[in-house]
Amino acid sequence: NPAAELIDYQVNNAENIKFIIQSILSAREKIGLGVRWPLKEAIIATKLNDVEEAVNELNEVIRKQTNIKEVQVVEKFDKAKLNIKADYRQIGSDFKSDAPKIIAKLGNLSAETVLNSIEKKGKYELTVDGKTIDIVREYLIVSRDLPPNYVEAEFRGGLIFLNKEMVELVLIILPSTLASEIPCFCKLGRSSLNSPFWFLIIGARMRRREPLF
Repeated sequence: NPAAELIDYQVNNAENIKFIIQSILSAREKIGLGVRWPLKEAIIATKLNDVEEAVNELNEVIRKQTNIKEVQVVEKFDKAKLNIKADYRQIGSDFKSDAPKIIAKLGNLSAETVLNSIEKKGKYELTVDGKTIDIVREYLIVSRDLPPNYVEAEFRGGLIFLNKEMVELVLIILPSTLASEIPCFCKLGRSSLNSPFWFLIIGARMRRREPLF
């Protein structure tokens, strides 16, 4: 039934967008920059076609709901450097006396090589003393090194990399005749005590005390 398929497609898109918006708002809360502060960009990294389609179709909804200037969807965020570390407890429990050698070998491997193999084949085959050891995702602790202006958040279907830089403010120059009618005020402050960002609020009100924004 084409109509039913269309409804399912729209529902799935809405679900994907809901999780993405929730994750972006959660990341904003974590860095102390609420939705009222316009941020530069959010990079959505996913390998799922339905998520990519949802982001492309409902990009404007995400931007408006999260106050993000630009939202991109990519398969891989190139600025994130992957790191892997052996899960000592899990490997020690499963491999006993071989655990130290396995851990040592894992420390010399490329994170990308190991993780790509696990993604494609479900495992990475590691040779230790002539024996083949299957390394699966549960044996690893994965972390990412990000540029200082990005923060990471997870959602069902991928990862979000939120750029913490705020959108530049626009300076509006008014004619002197109008400027004389608008007493300006300025306020310097921080969005929260823990936030590294300072902001300058420039406001203006007409003599009748009606807010311009």
